[in-house]
Amino acid sequence: ISVTIFTFDFDAFFIASIPFKPYSCISYILTMLKSIIKDKINKDNKFNTYIKDSIDYIHKNYASTNMDDICNYLSINKSYFCSIFKKETGYTFTNFLNKFRIEKSKEFLKNKNFTILDVALLVGYNNHNYYTTLFKKLNGITPIEYRNNLKAS
Repeated sequence: ISVTIFTFDFDAFFIASIPFKPYSCISYILTMLKSIIKDKINKDNKFNTYIKDSIDYIHKNYASTNMDDICNYLSINKSYFCSIFKKETGYTFTNFLNKFRIEKSKEFLKNKNFTILDVALLVGYNNHNYYTTLFKKLNGITPIEYRNNLKAS
C-alpha cells in the first residue's frame, strides 16, 4: 500500500495569489517624480510649490476662480493656504486676485468693441460698478479714463 502525503504550502499559495501589477504603480511614481522635480526647480524660486501652483491656477482661471477652487485644486486647508499665501506674496489672496484681474482687464480695455460691463464680466466681476471702483482704487483713474488715455497716446 502506498500512501501519498499531501503537503500544502500556504505561504507560497498566498504570495502567488497576490497579483503583481507594476503598471498600476507607474502613475503614482510619475506623480511623485513630478513633485520632486517641481520642488527642485522651485527651490530657486522664491515661492513654495503651493503658492507657485496657486498663482499658475489664477493665471489660467482668473475669471472664474475663488479660494475654495484653489484650495480644492491644491488639496489644502483654507486657513493654511491664506497664511502661506500672505507670508510669501505679501498680499491676501483676494487682493492678489483683484490686482491680477484689474491688470488683465487693461488688455481688454484696448479693444474698443468691449463695453466696460463686457470687460468686467470677462475678468470675473459681475458688477461693473464694483469693477470700476476697484479699478480706480488700484490705478487712480476709471476704466473709461484709462481707455481714453490709450486713445490720446
